[in-house]
Formats: sequence, C-alpha cells, structure tokens
Amino acid sequence: MMIAPLYSAEISPATVRGFLVSFTEVFVNVGILLGYVIGFAFQFLSSAYNWRLMLGAGALPAIFLAVGALFVLPESPRWLVLQGRNEEAKHVLIDVVCGKDEVEAQQRLEEIITANEEEGGGAGCGCFSGGTKKSSNSSSGKSPLGSFLSDLRRFLTSPLARMYVIAIGVNFFQQASGIDALVYYSPVVFKQAGVHDKIGKLGATVGMGVVKLAFVFVATYLLDHVGRKKLLYVSASGVIACLTTVAVTFVLLGLNSAKGDSLIGVSDQKAETARSSAAGEAVTIAAILAYVAFFSVGFGPISYVLTSEIFPLRHRSTAVGVSVFVNRAVSGTVALTFLSIAKAITPAGIFGLFAGITTVSLLFVWLMVPETKGRTLEDIAHLFASSSHQGEGSRDVELAPATK
Repeated sequence: MMIAPLYSAEISPATVRGFLVSFTEVFVNVGILLGYVIGFAFQFLSSAYNWRLMLGAGALPAIFLAVGALFVLPESPRWLVLQGRNEEAKHVLIDVVCGKDEVEAQQRLEEIITANEEEGGGAGCGCFSGGTKKSSNSSSGKSPLGSFLSDLRRFLTSPLARMYVIAIGVNFFQQASGIDALVYYSPVVFKQAGVHDKIGKLGATVGMGVVKLAFVFVATYLLDHVGRKKLLYVSASGVIACLTTVAVTFVLLGLNSAKGDSLIGVSDQKAETARSSAAGEAVTIAAILAYVAFFSVGFGPISYVLTSEIFPLRHRSTAVGVSVFVNRAVSGTVALTFLSIAKAITPAGIFGLFAGITTVSLLFVWLMVPETKGRTLEDIAHLFASSSHQGEGSRDVELAPATK
C-alpha cells in the first residue's frame, strides 16, 4: 500500500505518471474481485476445507511479488541519488524512464541532483533541514519549549505543511466516503436492498467488484488527459448523488429500520415489502454500483497518485507512510463502526452521513488541491514553494504542464 505508489511515481515519466501510479488501485481491485470470485466459487465445496483454500490462494501473488522485487525491479533513481549513487541512478533513468535516451537521462539526473541539494541546504521545500538550523541559531537563549514552538510555527507556515494537509485530507476523505464498509458488508447491504437469496447477494457483490475494477481502468486513462482535480470533482459529486439516492430509496421502501436481530435490522414484514418492490430494489442496486463507479474513477486511484507525487524527495517516503497510515486507520474505523452506526441512526442515516462527509471533500478539493498533471516531481515541489512564498492559495495556482 505504501511502496507501490511511491516506487511507481519515482520511476515514471511525468506524462504517464498518473496512469502508472493508478495501477496500484487497479491491482487492489483485481485482488478484491478475485476474492469475490474465489469466495463465490469455493462456497460449493465442503466447508471442511473451502475456507482453507481461500486463505491459501492469497499466498500465490505474494510469492510472485517477492521474486520480482528481489530479482527484477531496479532501485528508484531518486533514492539512488539520495544515497549518493548518481551513476547507478543514471543507468536506471536510461533503461527504465527515458527509453535509452542518454541526453534526457542526464537532464533528468541533473534535475534530481539539484532538487536534492536544495532540499538538503534548506532551499525550496527543505523545511526541516536548513530551516531548523536557522531557527535554532536565531532562537539561542530560548527555552526548549520556545524553540520547539518556533520550529513548529515555521513548519505550519511552510510548503511541506500544505503538502501534508493535502495528502492526509485526500486519504481521509477517500475512506470516510464509506467505500470499504460497502466492500466488506456488501452482502448485508444488498440484503437490506431486497436481495435475499445467497446466490443473488454473492452475484451482486461480484458485479460490484467488476464495476469497481472497470472504472479504475477508465481512471488510468483520464488521469493524464483530464487531470487529477477535475476527476476529484466528478468523483465526489457522483458519490454524493448516489449515496443520497440509496438513503432516500431505503426510506421510501420502508427499509429504514434500526430494530431487529439482524446485522442491520429489518422486520420480516418490511423484508417482504422489499421483495415485492422490484423497481425499488433495482434503483438501490443501480445506485450502489454507480457509487462504486464514481468512487473508482476519482478518489480511488487519485489519493495514491497525489500522495506519491507532491512531496520533495527527502520527505516523500515518510510522508507517504503517514498518509497510508491515515488511510488505513480511517478505513478500519469506518468498517468497525459501520454496523453500529447503522443501528443507531438507521441505514439511510449512515449513507446520508457518508454523503455529507463527501460534500465537505468537494470544498477541500476546491480550496487545497492543485492540478499536478504533466509536471515532474521536482517541478511540483518547486511550485509548492513558489506558491507559498507568493502567499497564493491552491485555487489560484494551477500546476500546469511545463513548457518544453
């Protein structure tokens, strides 16, 4: 979850970086879909060993990954520069990034070296290197608390702080829209919508996995053609509309009960009403599938793309780790509390809550997130620093493709 987008961003040319980094989300969804399909297929086997086969199947891709990482994948050229191994970095740039073009590889290498030296010397975005030294020199005589507060103030007004806000915010909103709760509890949600037979629920769940994967593939194309920010607008708007539709349909079908002894309680009488309302069932399932599609075309892959490309070299790995931690923490919290909250405020209430959170994400994207399409990683770091020094907000600074 952390290394894949980071590595992809660091070895990708700027023109196709969004396409390549988004493959992290593609293969996450391939895994989810395979899990659905394997679960569907293995249910017909004996319960004495079908779950063991499901668990064992997960070891196969891990073996291929280990072999590839050990014997095939080169180190990232930016990491090699950070370690002072510039000649090795140039060879990786020639072989992997620049298509055997030695002139372009040399140019890219010089850009990476320059950016690394600036960060190490406190220029540009090196908010913790040179900036801390200046702060410590100018704050001689201050108490340790005073020095800490001074350094903290410098960080909070630095370009790096804005980068962290963007990365953490995008990862928070990605999971706070409720996508993982729907992935984990899709059979329960489809039962609530009126699908009561086991084959029907599993079939609808597999269909959701297919839709999720298909629209991530759509996003891989659009990221470097349409851009990140526009896709986030489309994704959030679609998610809001679909979640609202699900909530309203639950209310109109009379399924919005928080009582009963099921995971999300529905009385037998109301369940029978749901069976008789084929149109309502179809609308709910269609809205859920559309929700998954809108999520997958925007927030799904873009959180990984933005997180891996906006940070300067010296801070990138730590920052991506922090962002992925936030992503997983929010995902776990949503999954663990989904059923309890649904019982407390009704199923329509929790889908309405997710819609409300996603509405806030639209404002966040408008105010904070810049467009990074077509820029090199070094250009992005410099432009964050420039916008900070000029006192401009992200709404006024579009990181347009660099002129050649």
